[in-house]
Amino acid sequence: MAFIRRYPLVHLAIGLVGNVFFLVGSVLFVMDIAHSAKYFFLSGSFAMVLGALGEVVRALGRRILRDHGVDPSAAEVSSQPSEVTN
Repeated sequence: MAFIRRYPLVHLAIGLVGNVFFLVGSVLFVMDIAHSAKYFFLSGSFAMVLGALGEVVRALGRRILRDHGVDPSAAEVSSQPSEVTN
């Protein structure tokens, strides 16, 4: 989870790659190259789901940090996990 907090653009980039693969798959279907198109669609679907899951994990992590009184933006920049005291 620390990786997702520190590198928020990674899962967005994965989602973008998924969107590009979907676009390429669409073009290949229009060109009647269905065999290759299905692999682009499957890869695009996987990448978009992975990117969305990263976004969900990041949002949940930020919410948990906020609930424990830790500033999420400070936790993202820090290289060491902050201690939570009750």
